[in-house]
Amino acid sequence: LSSSSAASDVYKRQVLIFPAGEVSRWQWRKGRIEDGAWSEHIAVMAQRAGAAVVPAWVQTSNPPWFYVLAAVSGLAGAAVLPLCLYLARGQAVRFAFGSPILSESLTGLSADEAIIALRHASETLAEHY
Repeated sequence: LSSSSAASDVYKRQVLIFPAGEVSRWQWRKGRIEDGAWSEHIAVMAQRAGAAVVPAWVQTSNPPWFYVLAAVSGLAGAAVLPLCLYLARGQAVRFAFGSPILSESLTGLSADEAIIALRHASETLAEHY
């Protein structure tokens, strides 16, 4: 195998997952915009696959009316999200990536404990913004 072929094989096995399953929303109880609950199934998948997890943070925002609409109706918020993305064209989106979390560090943790650890690793990256 050539080195480019081997690298290509590695990239074919990468998966990008948004554990909350949706964009961040206004959280009334906390008074800020943040992800909803993260699915513990993401941690279970990583544990079973023996996969490393690379925490990531995406910094962008939607117009204020999106958050109001999404708070009134999650379905309505989802329906206007493509429009929000279209209106945001040309705006910067910043990404931050943390160090890989090896599957061994998730061994022995419950799914809830593992997803809390993964979320903490991701949210810690936001401190750079």
